[in-house]
Parts: sequence; structure tokens; C-alpha cells
Amino acid sequence: KIPTSREICACLNGDWVQTIPQNFNNVLRGFALLFEISTTESWVDVMHAAIDQRGIDIQPVRDNNRLWALFFVIFLVLGAFFIIELFVGVIIENFSRLSEIKGLGLMTDAQRQWASTQQFIMRIRPEVLLRRPKRKLRAICYDFIMPGSNPWFDRFIVAIIIANSISIATISFGDSDEKSMFLGILNLIFSSIFVIEAALKVIALGKGYFQSRWNIFDFTVVCGLVIGFVLKVSISDQRLVGSVSSLVSLIRMGRLIRLIRLVKQLRAPFNIMLSVLPGMVNIGALLLLLFFVYAVCGVQLYSTIALQGELNEQANFRSVGNAMLLLLRFSTGEGWMSVMYALLEERENCCQDIWCCQREDSLLEEGGMCDSNPEYDEAYPWCLHEGDYPNCIEINGCSAGASVFVYFYSFTMIVSFLILNLFVGLVLQAFEASNEGELLEPADLEHFVSVWSKFDPEATWFINASDVQSFLSRLQPPLGMARQGSDEKGELFTKDPCLLEIAVNDKKQVNIVNVATLLAKRLAKEKQGDQFGELSDDHPIQSRATRHIAGMSSTLGDVYTQEAGVILRAVVRFKKRRRLAEQTNNGLDHAV
Repeated sequence: KIPTSREICACLNGDWVQTIPQNFNNVLRGFALLFEISTTESWVDVMHAAIDQRGIDIQPVRDNNRLWALFFVIFLVLGAFFIIELFVGVIIENFSRLSEIKGLGLMTDAQRQWASTQQFIMRIRPEVLLRRPKRKLRAICYDFIMPGSNPWFDRFIVAIIIANSISIATISFGDSDEKSMFLGILNLIFSSIFVIEAALKVIALGKGYFQSRWNIFDFTVVCGLVIGFVLKVSISDQRLVGSVSSLVSLIRMGRLIRLIRLVKQLRAPFNIMLSVLPGMVNIGALLLLLFFVYAVCGVQLYSTIALQGELNEQANFRSVGNAMLLLLRFSTGEGWMSVMYALLEERENCCQDIWCCQREDSLLEEGGMCDSNPEYDEAYPWCLHEGDYPNCIEINGCSAGASVFVYFYSFTMIVSFLILNLFVGLVLQAFEASNEGELLEPADLEHFVSVWSKFDPEATWFINASDVQSFLSRLQPPLGMARQGSDEKGELFTKDPCLLEIAVNDKKQVNIVNVATLLAKRLAKEKQGDQFGELSDDHPIQSRATRHIAGMSSTLGDVYTQEAGVILRAVVRFKKRRRLAEQTNNGLDHAV
């Protein structure tokens, strides 16, 4: 019989160890290994071990059989890139479907279309109407900075922002004095341009400049630059100068965010990011709860295991804080298998039951059994390291059992495959909702806001109910009636139920969201006909829509009815007076 490599190793008093902790020794271990590979964690190490192997108890040889690479690559493509992505797709599909639930059933296609349109309408926001100032200096500045009169100004600012960002990116450690001076001069020029831009806008727009959040952000960045330069010049301490320089560099990078406002293509992703923040907070709270539960369980199960290998001072379960940081790392799929197998490694001179690792005279009870609840002895305290306290007993627990597989596999399934993919579903849902409302396009909302600003120049969200007809007459289709004849407009104003449902507050004013919603409802009824269906009052979208009309007890129809009543009563009084006047004149004629 030819001796195996393992037998020869034993004869030479060597240690026969596994190259990797995973194996295919049975079906259960094979399933576990394939699950680990499907997470794309350490699959390359397993593939290399399979390529190098030559048989049972035989010394591996590098690149012995490269065909085994096909097995792992094919499984990775089918298992990780295809099957797992289908799993993710099912999660996202069900997440989106839950948002469409109405009562105990699902919405019809017409209701789904109307809900999508109504959610699209919720994005509408009034804008302040910028008017050209009458004073000459302000009028010149206004014509110079406004895109309508000078579109090249914003393009120039975008070019300056990009050039400034490139100049910042060229800074590196060890730059020569000439290069640093040149970049400093460029930065001074760019900063001067931004200061001049802010000054021109303040002169042109006056108080209206600060009514825009983007303008407030721009002004804050400019003020930060000015303050940073002043501090840099006035401070003599070199250490403080370095800190101020770092702060100024950070503020300079804030200019790059201005591209979101100036470049229209960047606004949609930015708005999507803002719209998903509330949903992410909810999912994040659930994720934090799972982290806490698993961290507490990890501390209870593995806190007393001795540190070894990947289980070290930075990655351990010695406290809830350390455990939560470690779980955060695991949620990204980074190194969870190495820590799991580190918990399974055998420890030398370890104590299986850490509570029994006390002084021998306090270990045993009368029957010779270990006391599972020993009293804490201050003379021999427990510690993480022998050098922490004099005469302390170091925590040196043995390896964990099969519980690590349940712990780590369940965490990976729930957090990495389920919870984190809810974030993806939330972003995709917000992206679909941001594109269009099926019946309307973004250009329709922009036109609506533009016409509304002529009746609400201060962006108060309200206009007078008496201006609704004038507003609709200027609003282009599909929401407005600008292309319809006067007879058709009059009939719609008096008979269209959607227009008559517009809510009116005590000041005889209507809200922009309510007006846009009811105009979109009129459009949906025209497109869908008898298939149109209202959303239930407890639907989230319907609940958001009703917030804008809270406290409004009357409608535009009621206003028209009251005005019609006033007119009718005035006509009746006029007729009575005219009749009395005629009777008086006739009486005088008979008397004559």
C-alpha cells in the first residue's frame, strides 16, 4: 500500500491541517458551503482549494485541475447572479404591491393610474414670481443674472464650478510652492466670482433672493469662504491656520452641490433621494432593531470565547456596541464567514464553561459539580486580559458550537437578502413615481406652477376663488381650458363637478394642491370614463391630499351658489323697485 500524504506527515511529526474550513464531506455541509458562495463571500478561496486538491489525504498541488473553476463560476452565475436576483426581484415586487393595497382588495388598473397621477401631483410646489425691478441698477443686474434674459450667466457659473472642482482635485501631498501659489491664485479668482455672483443676485432680487433655499445655501457657502479667508489671514498660529485651511477646503467643495440646482438633469436623482428619506428612516429603524436583537444574542452566546484569528480586539462580541459594529460590517457581506469559522476554531488551554474557570476551592459543589452561578470574588475578578487586574481570571472560553451557523445564516438571510433590498425597492418605487403620473408629464406641472405664480406671486399656496376662472382660462391643456371657446368655458365653470368641488377657505381662497388634484381628476375621468374609481379615504395618497383642505368647509360650487343668490336677490330687488316706480308714475299720470 502506498502511504498517503497525511500518513507521511504523521511520520514526520507534522500537523495535517485543512487549507479552508469549508468542505463537501456531506450533503448538509455542501448546502451550507454553496449558500456561503452564493453571497459572493470568499468563493475564490474555495475555488482555489478545489483546483489544488488531488484527492483524500493527498497533498494539494497548485493549479492541479483548473476545470474545477467552471463549476464555481457557473454556480456563481446561476446561484448568485440569477437566482438570488430573482429573490431580490420578488421582494421588490411584493414591496411595491403592498403600497397598492386598498382596504381588503387590490386597486383596479384605473385606480392605480389615478393613484399614480395623484401622487405625481403631490410634488407640486408654488414658486415666487420674480419681477424685473424698476430701479435702473437693480434692473441691469436682473437682466444680467436671469436665465430668461441672459442664459449664458448660469452656463458660465457652471463652468466656473467645474473648473474650481478640477483645481481642488489637482492638490496632492508634497506639491511645490509654485504649484500651491498658482492654485491659491485660482481659488481666489473663483471665490471672487462667487462673491460677485451673490452680490449681483442680492442687488437684483432683494428680499426675494432669500426666499429660495438654494439661494440661502449659496449665500451660506459664500459667507463661509469670506470668513475662512479672513480667519486665515488674521490668525498667526500655524496649527490653527491648518485647521482653518481644511475648513475652507471643505466649504469650497460645497460649491459642487450647486450643480444640482443649475443642471436640470441632476435635480431628478436629488429629488428622489429626498423623497425616499422618510421611508428609509422607517426601514432603518427596523434594521436597527434587528441589529440590537442579534447583538444581544451574540453577546450572550459568544462574549466569553477567547480571541483568536479574525475574532480579535476590533471584531468581537464582548459588548453590545462592538457586536452592532460587527453586524454592520456583516450586513455589507464583508468578512462574516471568517469570523464565523474563527468562532469554531479550537482554543488551547480553554475552559468550556467560563463560569467554572475560578479558583479550584470555589469551583465545586458538594457533589463535585461546577457551580453554574458562582459568586463574584473581588480578590479574583474576571477580566479580558490577565494584565488588566492583579490576580484576575482571564475569560478564555472554548469554541462555539453549531449555533454559529443558525446565527450567521439567519442574519445574512434576513438582513442582507431581505431588509437591505427593501431600500432598493423604495428607491425604485420613488424613481417610477418621479418620472410621470401616467396622465401627466413634468412639463405640465411646470406650466401649472408658472401660471399659478402670476396669481400668487409670493408663493402663499393660495389664490382668490374669484381668480380661478381667469387662472383656468390661461392654463393650457391637458389641465387648463386656454384653447376652448368662451361658451364651453362657461358651461364647464358652472356644470363640471370636479371644478365645483374645489375647496375654499374662510378667506375665499383655494389651495394649489387641491386645484391641481381636482383638475387631474377631471382629466382622469375624461380618459378612463366609467372605469374611473375613487381611492378610499384611508388610502395613504388620499390622506395626504386631504391635509391640504383641512378646515375648508365650503367649495367653489358653494361660492358660485352664494354669488348667484346675491345676484338673484339684487335682480329681484331691482325688479320690485322698478315695478314700484312704474306704479308710482302711473298713479301720478292718472292724478293729472
